[in-house]
Amino acid sequence: MRDFLIRPIRYQAVAKYLSKILIILAALQLAPIAVSIIYQEFSLTVIYLILTLFIFTIGYFGDKKLPEVDLDIKEALVLASFIYFILSLIMATVWTFAGLPFLDALFEAMSAATTTGLSTLPIESLSQTMLFTRSFVQWIGGLSIVVLTISVLIGPGTTAYRLFTVSIGETKVSPSAIKATKILWRAYAIITATCMLAFYLSGMDLFQAGCQAMATISTGGFATEKESFAAFSSVAIISCSLFMVIGATNLNMFHPLNKTHLNIFKDTQWRVLIICIAVLMFIFFLGMIETCSWKEAIYKSFFQTVSAQSTSGFSTMDFAKAPALSKLSAIFSMSIGGSIGSTAGGIKIYRLVIFIKLLYILVIRIHQPKEVITHLRVNNIALSREDIEAAIVSISLFILTVLVSVTFFVGAGYNFLDSLFEVVSATGTVGLSTGICSPDLSEHLKIILFFDMWMGRLEIFPFLILIYPRTWVKRRM
Repeated sequence: MRDFLIRPIRYQAVAKYLSKILIILAALQLAPIAVSIIYQEFSLTVIYLILTLFIFTIGYFGDKKLPEVDLDIKEALVLASFIYFILSLIMATVWTFAGLPFLDALFEAMSAATTTGLSTLPIESLSQTMLFTRSFVQWIGGLSIVVLTISVLIGPGTTAYRLFTVSIGETKVSPSAIKATKILWRAYAIITATCMLAFYLSGMDLFQAGCQAMATISTGGFATEKESFAAFSSVAIISCSLFMVIGATNLNMFHPLNKTHLNIFKDTQWRVLIICIAVLMFIFFLGMIETCSWKEAIYKSFFQTVSAQSTSGFSTMDFAKAPALSKLSAIFSMSIGGSIGSTAGGIKIYRLVIFIKLLYILVIRIHQPKEVITHLRVNNIALSREDIEAAIVSISLFILTVLVSVTFFVGAGYNFLDSLFEVVSATGTVGLSTGICSPDLSEHLKIILFFDMWMGRLEIFPFLILIYPRTWVKRRM
């Protein structure tokens, strides 16, 4: 561990694989270019074309000139962390040249790349290309651009495995990272297409269905309408709820090489996810029943709890007017999030299960002889001390990040509950808002939320590695 911390990264190694990712990012710009042409937004077409050529040139020559090397785990963490900023910077550059303030454009881009969905821009001012780009970038960020690069440009080997591991999390189903990424992207695309069809049949037009589908499966939450999902039919809302749960489910459940994919009900994470939704929906309902009819309370409680738990961030109500108990319920949902291996954020169900089981073991050991050894298991797999420590550290870092960030909002005059709601929404990459996140939000608070979203998507620790001085500079003897 000490060697891991003090050894600096090899710049050429990171630059080599960053070049490969830039080639993929350049290719992906063809999608918004096509949309800008279809909707005759030719000024954006020109900006995208120039930027795409620039990105591709850097990526192509970097890939050709730099030697092939394997990344170590620290370099893989740095690359996976840095790429969210690169993706955000590309999107923000286009939008800045299109006339938006740079900070607002960068905030929107990071919100998209990290699948958060918070916005400081009036949605009615955005063009069709911009609306599409927000959803498309969320879709790319959902399964990770790094994973896409592995499946297209990186050959099999240690680097592919390490990048796959740091991008997806605990995934143990595939004989090779290359094969796994291709299968996961195929499943991701099929589920998205199915969601798009469901939305289209529920009354959305093709553009709305496509954008909402990408934002749903990625658990991103950027909607094309100011009212979010309140603008759509009840059939669309029910369909969205189903696909948000799918987005919060471990993607390995849809992996054909996974022998348990047909037994989703036996997966601990999925069962706990459903239990959390049920319990927190009831608490949300208890708050809402004070302000509306019981039918409306059930309707709103179900959708908003699923939206918060899956960290999607779609809304059918104004959270600024929500009762305190409902806000508190949503905060717990957003903090917990979805399954490891899904597109959802939060601390993750897997870590919550570890924490609860650890507490249980500590309690029962009080009443047992010291000689009795109790193992902590998840899905009948015994966890190592390192697994348990990693889960506890991750939860602790999440809580610490939230508490530090909240102090800035309370200091700016916002009440504690709304401040906590907003920061948890950003750090959990959710996107629900009590109205604090708006065009009027002060610049320093936008920057706080910007870093909360970035750190939340990376689950904090990789970001700490990114900013750790010895990651970049060798210690002088």
